[in-house]
Amino acid sequence: MVVTHPVSGKQISIGVSFPYVERLKPTLELLETDGCDFVVAPIVHTRYAAALKGGKSPFLDAKSTDALQPLCRSESELTSKEWKTAIIGRVSPWLRLDSPIDKVRQFSEWSLDREVSFANYLSMQAIVIDIPDANAVTISNFARVVCCTLNRYPFMQILIKVGLGSLTLPGSAAGSTVDGSRESNDSQDMVAESELEHASSAWLKWEFVRSFSGNHPNLGLMLEMSSELPTKAVLERWLAEFVYVFLINKNAFVPNKLGYPVLSKRHQDFLKAMFKYQPLFCISDEPNVKIDKDGGANKLYVQYLAHLFGKQPPEGDAEQIREIFHDYLQPLGKPFRTNLEAQRFDFQEADAVKFGKYADAIKLYLSEHRAADQTVMVIVVLGGGRGGMVRVVNECLTEYERKAKIIVLERNSNTLVSLQNMKVELGWTNVNIVYGDPRDWESAVRVDLVVSEMIGAMGDNEMLPEYVEGISRYFKEDTVVIPSNITTYVAPITSPKLYSEVCLIGDEGVSAFDCPYVVAMHRALQIAAVQACFDFSLPNLADASTGLTMSQSEQTQCVEFGVLESTRLHGFGAYFEARLYKDIGISTVPGTHTHGMHSWLSVLFPLRSAPLLPAESICQAQFWRRQDGDKVWYEWSLLSPVVLPVQNANGSAFSVSI
Repeated sequence: MVVTHPVSGKQISIGVSFPYVERLKPTLELLETDGCDFVVAPIVHTRYAAALKGGKSPFLDAKSTDALQPLCRSESELTSKEWKTAIIGRVSPWLRLDSPIDKVRQFSEWSLDREVSFANYLSMQAIVIDIPDANAVTISNFARVVCCTLNRYPFMQILIKVGLGSLTLPGSAAGSTVDGSRESNDSQDMVAESELEHASSAWLKWEFVRSFSGNHPNLGLMLEMSSELPTKAVLERWLAEFVYVFLINKNAFVPNKLGYPVLSKRHQDFLKAMFKYQPLFCISDEPNVKIDKDGGANKLYVQYLAHLFGKQPPEGDAEQIREIFHDYLQPLGKPFRTNLEAQRFDFQEADAVKFGKYADAIKLYLSEHRAADQTVMVIVVLGGGRGGMVRVVNECLTEYERKAKIIVLERNSNTLVSLQNMKVELGWTNVNIVYGDPRDWESAVRVDLVVSEMIGAMGDNEMLPEYVEGISRYFKEDTVVIPSNITTYVAPITSPKLYSEVCLIGDEGVSAFDCPYVVAMHRALQIAAVQACFDFSLPNLADASTGLTMSQSEQTQCVEFGVLESTRLHGFGAYFEARLYKDIGISTVPGTHTHGMHSWLSVLFPLRSAPLLPAESICQAQFWRRQDGDKVWYEWSLLSPVVLPVQNANGSAFSVSI
């Protein structure tokens, strides 16, 4: 039974992991009555564990295959569809791929290949391999074997089983809530250094295997949550990883006052965070906790997970719209060289929050600029698109009973058709549409107000500063531009998913890593707080002391971030805050993001080499916005803790023509 959210309609699947299954068919039928969809079970019989001690192969040493015990159950026990959809195979946990003893290691490698080959033959959706209990330095052979297996079986999803790691706070035990569930004491921050390292070692081992395998797209995680949890920072690091199966050990549950299994608040919080990524959820059938209530052995656990999932608040309209762009890389827009597609305008015109903020800014401006002689104002809409912002301006003028001449500057020949039709259908006699490059516009009148939504995901990548500068010769001393100020922010990002996506992009002679991308970051983690980068004042005012106006096209900024936990740096996310007028603004910055606004996604500046940042280190990077009179481009580089070459030097891979 697939669990369906009562409001959003989203679904999750829940299964059970067994250390041993005697008969699969009856087990599946029984679990179906408990509400489960799949089983994680050993691929081969556990009798072969004894072979490792004897140092001989149970498969090859017999003179005749008739003398051998069956490797595992018969494939005829299940249908092909059931093998493919209802079974995840678990590789024998007794294999010692990291053993220093050659004979043991070689036998383990041979046995692993035999098991994976059989799972591949049955078309199982995935197999699980336990990560060794050793330091990353000693699991290089394990990582090599995993890498070779991924390449040998290109259609097999391989999952590495890793525990979250635990962190026991010194001098304390887990407390209890009023309903009997555990609740850890987050206020105790003084943790022994060795324990902190132990909590991080699980991720470091996984990171070693993933990196050793070249971030292979078929390598994923079975992540196990047990009774103890590490710190919040360590937990959050897992959210950026590809968790295919989220395994919940029964020892993570405790009975409440009524005897039903529940999770502590910290366990619930992390589980709810995992709901966002919709992995397969799995109960580990380990007899660590006994729940003395009626029902199947796993039914109460499944019902509890379904209950928590059903209580999740549904996503807002903005997030639902953004979902189709999750971790989908799009080239940063080039407004001077390309006409935006109709789908882009559909996406932006559905943003009622954005238009509402612009309307508030325009109304505030109109309320503060009432001409005594009722002269006709001149308003320029930079980038009219299909008329959404023109409609907002006209509605504000009507509400405030103001007369204005609206000049729409638009260079997209396709949206020009929509603009012209809207002007006729709505009777916009005060609207004059000018087709062409705005910088070539010739005007006989001075401008009172400029309104533009050509901000771009970066804040300046649609060249609004250059547009405004190009028409500034027609400004008055008190001309206002909405937005009046734009600040770009950046933050370090870890995301194996996005890094892999960049790797898959065809270069066509240029490096995919030297191009910035627009993306709705989903399976990504912001490592540190955002820092301000570029800043633009619109219009660009003269310096009060010198009377000179300096170009804003070229800027540079060095940014510094504090890194708490060791993690892999895959790039930088870029966002913006725009002050529209006075105290009215919009933001895409995490933490201050304008609620419900979806017009702009974030920008990814990938790093060609993804360094491992040490815990409690300083990450320093430099960003440049450059121009040569013909084009504008961005350059970026890491300065600390390692120095990396400048990316996109001289706009070699990405630039915007001006």
